[in-house]
Amino acid sequence: MKYTIKSPAKFKFKEKRSEFISFAEPVKSAEDIRKVLQQYKQKFPDARHICYAYVLDDKEYSSDAGEPKGSAGPPILAAIKKEDLTNVIVVVIRYFGGVKLGVRGLINAYGYAAQKVLEQTEKIPYIPTKKISIEVPYNNLNRFYYQLNKSKGKILQQTSKDNSIDFLVELPEEENLTL
Repeated sequence: MKYTIKSPAKFKFKEKRSEFISFAEPVKSAEDIRKVLQQYKQKFPDARHICYAYVLDDKEYSSDAGEPKGSAGPPILAAIKKEDLTNVIVVVIRYFGGVKLGVRGLINAYGYAAQKVLEQTEKIPYIPTKKISIEVPYNNLNRFYYQLNKSKGKILQQTSKDNSIDFLVELPEEENLTL
């Protein structure tokens, strides 16, 4: 079974005067990943390196962000995969402290930062979801809400019309709405 994380987490430590700040965040889309990365780049504009890795459904990616090849992104990704997580991004900010760590030292530091931030998260079972649009006449709203609640779905957006409401809902993949 795959897991994801319930909410964001943060971890901070120093290694030979370099400061590492790691963040783990749940994500649901490529757009979420872009927003998270943009947020950290704006929040830490003076950081030497902003390295990251993510697993999103069946896609995975890692970035060394200027560190020697394979010394930052892959250890972060390995920590995510070790926890059997999906739909999560881990970002590690590094402020260089003037002492070079070497490739092995970087691998250890980035892997440790990712592992520790993930240890601080609450893991929850990952349930794949789908989004559907549905038009519900006003006289069927009670049944719609009952079915939605029963299937553990949630409303993402709604637009009122003359005789109905258009809903965009998110449901577990194996569930369907029948009105």
